[in-house]
Amino acid sequence: MSEIRRELMRRREFLRFVAVGGTALLMQFQSDLNLDTTERVAKAIVTTSRIDNEVVVALESITEQSWVLYRTAMVKADLLPSMLGHLQTLQRLLRGAKTSEQEHRLAQMISHSAQIAGEVLFDMQDIVRANSYYELAVDAASFAGDTTLQGIALGRQGFLPIYQRRFTDAFEPLEEAAKLARQGATPTAQAWIAMMQAEAHANLSQAHDCVQAIEGAEHLMRLALPGEDSLGTDFSKATLMSYQGICYLRLGNAEDAQRTLQAALQEFAQPTRRRL
Repeated sequence: MSEIRRELMRRREFLRFVAVGGTALLMQFQSDLNLDTTERVAKAIVTTSRIDNEVVVALESITEQSWVLYRTAMVKADLLPSMLGHLQTLQRLLRGAKTSEQEHRLAQMISHSAQIAGEVLFDMQDIVRANSYYELAVDAASFAGDTTLQGIALGRQGFLPIYQRRFTDAFEPLEEAAKLARQGATPTAQAWIAMMQAEAHANLSQAHDCVQAIEGAEHLMRLALPGEDSLGTDFSKATLMSYQGICYLRLGNAEDAQRTLQAALQEFAQPTRRRL
């Protein structure tokens, strides 16, 4: 048998395994993985007893790149089938994990993937389903013992009541998110949570608490390093100022709001999720 024919047969076998496993993300990233690795992953999907460290590492790479896909996608909703398929794959492999280390790493991937699914559903205005995936993300991170990841997932869940104008309901999850994030999250990620707390206070005209939260976020951003991991929050100095401007508007401080929002525009702030 010629080498070319053998290679074609191997690729056909790989595609068959992927079709059975149902993970569209693996297909998207197969060009970044060598053929042996993609075959190992595909076979592990079908027969979970085949899971090993190489499979876990490959899935971690795919999960990490999923955040890149989310940030760059023109139509976020197009990602949902792939993300749900990836989640299904990870949950299946979690049931077949051989060691506690494999369990924890797969649970971390589940948390990341569930957060991305939740973000996509939020963009689709499906708040109920978004909340359910954020809840899965919180539980998976807790199972993995990753308090930082748990805090960020809880922060995402805590933003939903703010968006729905149920501001008082946001305090408990955001307070717990901040507490967990302090155990290891970067200053950028912690500042993101603090500014959501500030927004909740601002919408309830709680000026003192709002300003304290803003000052806390500003302090954290002064400690932040360029490009540090924010676990997909994409929080920045520009978005910090955007949050501040909205908070000042809510508190009736038009002068500070105008000054801060103009500064944010100069920083080319990305749109933030809120209802004006």
